Amino acid sequence: MANLNQYLNFSVLMDKSLSVPKFILTDTSDYPTGIKADIMAQYVIMQPDGISVTTSLAPVSELPVIANLRLNSQNNFQRGDYKIKYIVKHFDYDDSESNYEYSLDFRPNQTNINFDVQPFIPQASVIDTTSYSLEEYTVSEINRFWSVKISELNTTISGTGIKIPLIFAGKYYDSRYEATLTATIDYSKTGDGRLTLRDLQNGFRKLDLFAPKCIDTLTEMVNSLNQAPSCGCSKTQEANFTYAFSLLSAFINAGKCNKYQQAYHLLLELYKVLDIDITKHNGEEIKPYSFYCGCGSEVSYGFKVNNKLLIINGNKIIINA
Repeated sequence: MANLNQYLNFSVLMDKSLSVPKFILTDTSDYPTGIKADIMAQYVIMQPDGISVTTSLAPVSELPVIANLRLNSQNNFQRGDYKIKYIVKHFDYDDSESNYEYSLDFRPNQTNINFDVQPFIPQASVIDTTSYSLEEYTVSEINRFWSVKISELNTTISGTGIKIPLIFAGKYYDSRYEATLTATIDYSKTGDGRLTLRDLQNGFRKLDLFAPKCIDTLTEMVNSLNQAPSCGCSKTQEANFTYAFSLLSAFINAGKCNKYQQAYHLLLELYKVLDIDITKHNGEEIKPYSFYCGCGSEVSYGFKVNNKLLIINGNKIIINA
């Protein structure tokens, strides 16, 4: 008798996104009219680890067939050669088979999560900046799910897409945000129309979002730091700190309003260099910030902190060297 080899075809989905990873094997054969209902079929699957699994003989009408997919020790697809044999039985034909062999060297990139934060507006978002492109594979679909815990409110927001705002009830809050990303990515192997890999990638990152402090509060912080016990620096470094903070305080007290923002950022940078925790979360709404103080003329001051170096109007002061 003749066989059905010429008609056989099937597709392979290797799905890592399920709680138990699976092969999902779908018969895509174009059988002669009237015989499909009487066909029985099964698969023999060999993974790179050398273990062979044979599925139960079942009617084609009950396909797709699902079989367990074994991952490697890094919880990724096994690298190496795969062999899948599709065996078809029909009483009017000899046993038929189709063999599909392919090799994988699938190495996903590390998940990257970043934040876009503009606290003076305020505005804040979490963004998936992962590069999902891989050599020899084409990305056909990406589905993302975000879960973000707002610690100070003891609540969670969620969303989908490459970027979501960290907003709850229309507001941003002075709080820690803990973002968890779950992404499923479908890859097709370039030049191979049969195979789809569904990868699962997870990511986690924290953000401490603070409400900017007003200039008066920053001035008080400057004054309190000037009166604080030794920071462990040399006498020369302490003198440099005193000079730097006094100068910045003078800028603020002189009403250089349109330079408040630069002074604000520089003060924060100086505190970071000192490794001083200058703020704690209060769970309150972050409102739009105003640097306006009622004066007008613009005066140019150059502020810059580069590693441990403070530059004011071109004068260099070594900080905490």
